[in-house]
Amino acid sequence: PTGGAWLCMHLWRHYEYSGDPNFLQEAYPLMKGAAEFFADFLVEDPRAGGRGYLLTNPTHSPEQPNPALGDDGEVVAGTTMDSQLVRGLFTAVIEAGQILGIDAEFRQQLDSMRADLPPNQIGRHGQLQEWLEDVDQPNNQHRHMSHLVDMMPLGVVTPHHTPDLAAAVRVVLDWKGDPSNNTAWSRAWKMCLRTRLLQGDHAYMILNDLLGRSHTDNMTFSTKGNENQIDGNLGALMGTAEMLLQSHHGELFLLPALPKKMAAGAVTGLRARGGFEVDLTWEQSALSTAVIRSRLGKACRIRSAWPIRVHDGVEEVPVQSIDTHLYEFPTVAGKSYTISATRP
Repeated sequence: PTGGAWLCMHLWRHYEYSGDPNFLQEAYPLMKGAAEFFADFLVEDPRAGGRGYLLTNPTHSPEQPNPALGDDGEVVAGTTMDSQLVRGLFTAVIEAGQILGIDAEFRQQLDSMRADLPPNQIGRHGQLQEWLEDVDQPNNQHRHMSHLVDMMPLGVVTPHHTPDLAAAVRVVLDWKGDPSNNTAWSRAWKMCLRTRLLQGDHAYMILNDLLGRSHTDNMTFSTKGNENQIDGNLGALMGTAEMLLQSHHGELFLLPALPKKMAAGAVTGLRARGGFEVDLTWEQSALSTAVIRSRLGKACRIRSAWPIRVHDGVEEVPVQSIDTHLYEFPTVAGKSYTISATRP
C-alpha cells in the first residue's frame, strides 16, 4: 500500500543530492499525487486507546505475519513501516512545496496530518516496534527490516540525533542475526544499517560474507539457492560508501564507520546531500585530509571527532563550532575546500 511513498523517496533523495530546481519542478507533481492519495487513505484509529492516530488500513509488514494480531497475523492497520514512509513523504512534499513556493494550504494540511501519525515506539524488550502493538518476538530472524526504514534509508534515526531509537534498532538487528534466513539484499540492508549505527567492523564482516560466499563466479549477481539478484551488490556498494561518508540532518560525517581493516586509504568523488562532492584520505584510522567541492554554495556542516581547519586554496576559511564535534563554514558555489583535522 505504501509503494508510492517508497518510490517518491527516490525522487526527493535525487533532489537532496543534486539541488536541481528543474528536477524538483518535474518530480513535485508525482510526489504531491502520492501525498494526496495518503491524505485520503489514512483513517483515524477507532479503537479505545487508539489515541487518535491516523493509520494506513489495511496494510501489512512485508512477508511478516504475527499470530498475536489475529486472523492470519499479516493484514493489519498502521504498521511502523507505513507510518515512517508516509511521514517521510509528507515531510518531503512540505519541504518541496516551500522551495517551489506553491501549495501553502496543502502543506498546512499535510503538516497537521503528519502530527497525528503514530511515532516510533520502543517496546518492552527495548526493541523498535514493528507494529502499533508491542508484540515483537525476540530473536525473530525474518529477513525483512521493514520497520527500520527510518534509519536506513530515510536517515531520520541516527546514533547522534536519536540515540534511544538507534539503540532500539540495534536490538532488532541483534535479534535478526547476520547470515540466517537471508537473501543477498537482506544482508546488504543489514550491512547498511550497521554502517548507520557506526559499527564499521560489523558491516565489514557482512560485506566479506556477501562478496566472499554468495556470488556468481563473474561477481555480477549475488545468489541464494536458484535465485540470482543484483540488489545485494548495489546495497553493499551503498554500505561501503557510507563507511566513509554519511550526510544526514544537514551534516557531513567523515569516516563515520571505518573498519579496522581499512585503516589507511583514499576515495574520490563521493556525493553528499546539499550538493557536495568529497575526496578523502586517511591514515591509522584517522582523517588526513578531505577536499570538499561545493556545487550549490550552501554552508557546510562537518561532524568530526577533532576540531577542523579549512582552506580554500587562497586563505583559511573561518570555522564556527556549532555543537560538540560539529563545525560549520561558508562555501561558494564551484569552489573547493581542503579540510584537515587538528588532533592533539
